[in-house]
Amino acid sequence: MFKLITFAVSLLCISNSYSSEAIGFYSKGSIINSSSIDEYSGDFEKLFRSRKRLFATDHLLSFISDFTSEFTSSHPGIEKFQIGDISAERGGFVSRHSSHQNGLDVDVVYLRVNKKGQDVDYPEWGEYFVKNGKLTRNFDISKNWQLFQFIISKGGVGRIFVDTAVKKKFCELYGSSPSPREKETLRRLRPAANHLTHFHLRLKCHKSYANCREQDDPSSGSGCANLIVESL
Repeated sequence: MFKLITFAVSLLCISNSYSSEAIGFYSKGSIINSSSIDEYSGDFEKLFRSRKRLFATDHLLSFISDFTSEFTSSHPGIEKFQIGDISAERGGFVSRHSSHQNGLDVDVVYLRVNKKGQDVDYPEWGEYFVKNGKLTRNFDISKNWQLFQFIISKGGVGRIFVDTAVKKKFCELYGSSPSPREKETLRRLRPAANHLTHFHLRLKCHKSYANCREQDDPSSGSGCANLIVESL
C-alpha cells in the first residue's frame, strides 16, 4: 500500500511539473510548458497557422474550448469561432502585438450576421466590422453582446478589448441598464486601437501562477461616460 501511495504521489508531482504557467506581464512575459490549441477540442478553427501563434497556457486554452462549445450549444446555427493569434511556443514578443506574451491573450473574430467565416488559409483578417467609425451590417449586435456577457460571466476575465465603435454601441443600448451582469460586461469591454476585425480576450492570472503579474481591474462602473482607448 505504501508503495502504491508513493507511486501516486510521484505521478502527481510529475504531472504538476509539466503544467503550463504564465510568467510576467501580458506585454513582457513568457510561458513555461505551453500547450498548443491543436491539443484542445471546441467549436473553433485556427487562422494564420503559418505565424505559429498556436500556443498558450492550459488555463486559456481550456477557457477557449469551453466557451466556444458551450455558447454554440446554446446558440445553434452560429458560425465556428475563428481564432487569430495566441502566443509563440515559449511566449515573449511576437510581431504585430505588444502583448500576447504570457499565454493569457487570444484574438477572436466577431460573430457575423451572415454566419460565413473567412477562408482559414487567408493570411490576414478577412473582414472589417467597423468602417468610418460605425459598425457594419454584418456585425451581429445581438449575438456579440450575448457572447460577451457569457464569456465574462464565466469568471476570470480581465478585459475584452474591442473597437471604440463596439463599446459605444453597447453603451447606447445597455448603458442605463440596472442589470449587474450587463454593467459588469460593459465594465470589462475596453476600447482599443486595431480591433476593427476582432476582439481580444484577456484572462486574469490563474491563482496558481506565482510569477504572473496581474493587471489592475478596470475602474468600477460601465466606462460609458469616458471611452478612453486603452493600450494593450
